[in-house]
Amino acid sequence: MRNPKRLDELERSDREEELTQWLKAHQLPMEVAAALTEAGIQAAQIEPLAPLMTPESAGHGLHILAADLEEANLTREIEEASHRIADLIQAVKSYSYMDHIATEGVDVEAGIDVTLRMFQYKLKHGNMEVKRHFDGNLPKIRANGGELNQIWTNLIDNAIYAMWHTPEKTLEVRTCMEGANILVEIADSGTGIPPEAQARVFDAFYTTKPVGKGTGLGLDIVYRIVRNHHGAISFKSEPGRTLFQVRLPISRPEKPA
Repeated sequence: MRNPKRLDELERSDREEELTQWLKAHQLPMEVAAALTEAGIQAAQIEPLAPLMTPESAGHGLHILAADLEEANLTREIEEASHRIADLIQAVKSYSYMDHIATEGVDVEAGIDVTLRMFQYKLKHGNMEVKRHFDGNLPKIRANGGELNQIWTNLIDNAIYAMWHTPEKTLEVRTCMEGANILVEIADSGTGIPPEAQARVFDAFYTTKPVGKGTGLGLDIVYRIVRNHHGAISFKSEPGRTLFQVRLPISRPEKPA
């Protein structure tokens, strides 16, 4: 059976209620409504079968159908989970491997991509859309891959936090060449950074998050790593959009500053 289209909770509830009422009106077992709805079956699709069967035979048939659908859904979920686990393991291996990469030949876009995969669970369960605008032809740069991943990790994590309770949830990541630099932009449609806090966002131990939600070290670490790579970081923020821009030089001195 083909995978049914995923429904949002409201649409799922409406369809299940409609199917439950149809089953009740035809004196059929209402407990199968959830399994049928999960499989994408609606009352209109089984309506033509009603005149062809007695309530007893129809009830028995629907129980068998529901059981088969539940088994098929479970099998599909196991397969999907297996693929997700394998993908996550590969992402973790890649993410960890970058901690040991020498300061040369680092693919910036690959690092951002693997970091996004690490946040796949949060992004999915936060119903967030990710828009990637990768250049695709950026040169590799002399850098510490693990440290660059700390930049992307902190910026993406902050973006997710800012969007968690907002109606609009779009994370945009863009890369391009800008003169002698690689420009990375990470934007979110979250609540924005309060104007009174913007002058201190890179200060150590300063945070706008509630107690227990942040250490105030994330952006301080980001700032230090960017500077250590002879780059620059800036941001613009207002309610509904925060944009961080990281510029990393393609060429830099042999030793970090």
